[in-house]
Amino acid sequence: MKISLERVLGLLALVAVVLGAVWLMRHSEWVDEPVPTPPRGEAKEDPHYAVKQIARRLGANVVSARSLQPLPPTSATLVLSSDYWDLMPGAVLALQHWVEAGGRLVIPTQLATREGGSSEWIPIEQVQPPKASSSNDADSEEDDDAEPAPPSARATSSSRPRPQPAKPFENCPPLTESSALQAAFGEHRSYRVCGFGGSAMLKAHSPPLWALDDRHGHQWLRVRVGKGSVTAAGLLDVFANQLVLHSDHALAFAAATELAPGQTLWFVTEEAPPGLLDLIWQRGAPAVLLGALVVMAVLWRGAPRFGPPLPRTQSGRRSMTEQVRGTAAFLLARGPLALHKAQHRALEEAARQHLPGFADATPRRRAEAIALATGLDADALLHALTPASRYERAQLAATLALLESARRRLVPLRPTR
Repeated sequence: MKISLERVLGLLALVAVVLGAVWLMRHSEWVDEPVPTPPRGEAKEDPHYAVKQIARRLGANVVSARSLQPLPPTSATLVLSSDYWDLMPGAVLALQHWVEAGGRLVIPTQLATREGGSSEWIPIEQVQPPKASSSNDADSEEDDDAEPAPPSARATSSSRPRPQPAKPFENCPPLTESSALQAAFGEHRSYRVCGFGGSAMLKAHSPPLWALDDRHGHQWLRVRVGKGSVTAAGLLDVFANQLVLHSDHALAFAAATELAPGQTLWFVTEEAPPGLLDLIWQRGAPAVLLGALVVMAVLWRGAPRFGPPLPRTQSGRRSMTEQVRGTAAFLLARGPLALHKAQHRALEEAARQHLPGFADATPRRRAEAIALATGLDADALLHALTPASRYERAQLAATLALLESARRRLVPLRPTR
């Protein structure tokens, strides 16, 4: 049995594939890799969807609002993370009165301590901690990453790239409840909260109610304002969908909002002022309705009036009997001169459509143009087109016949453009 070269090459290729598969199985390892499922639906649009679900599971009533108009009831807790909440006129004063009346506000530290009139009524200030003593300068420089380097070190490292801030999951310092203040859950405890580290601290201008401290001082702080309270809760980004289930973020959120069954939580993440049409309707609904009624009345008055529907006319040519009767009735009612005038008008309309310059020509030129196009006598046409004061029966019949003959000869002609 003779083996061809093609079969030999095919067997060699099959052996190579089998050996490659065996080598790949012996030198590779197959493991399961968890892949996070991307958010869908409401979780994709709402950055605080997860923490809202946690609050609902704990018995709280969650309300998602697009603006601070209207404000929640004073018995509720408002979680405000919009950077532009104070753009609407009167929003700052309205929020201050709401807190003083008993409302509880939870706001990021950067919004509670930023310069400007929107935060001056909040008795919280962000300050730098006091410098360490000279004996502990070396230790403090090693422990505090935010401590500025000496001039010599800055001069030698000026060409190096600046260090990037740590990722949220890589910097999770413990924050401990201040022992001098009341704890959130009965006993003082620590919370591991991830975020960007810093050496700043919070200072209260009124007696604090609750605080989370690191080695520098207060980082989260709650103070009383009137009958209500304001809580500066660090970075509210730790309550976003990607971070809320990491470390102690959910527990810290419950402590900052004083979460309890039956409590009402209002979330305002993005301040969305009402659109122009909504604002016009809110402020001037009576004027809009009155203007709409005036426009409808004007349109109704100027609209055409429709009577009863007319009977449908039947298309088709009239019979000879109807033509004769109609002509006789016309002669009886109007006389022979009216019949000549009607026939004359019909001929002129046909001539205007088919003969160029007919409308501006003299009567003689008109008769000649019709005679040239129809082959009739020009003098006879001029005499027939000129109305007489009185017609005899035979003369009227001959005149009408000539005019009708000229019209019928003009109609089949191709109209000029």
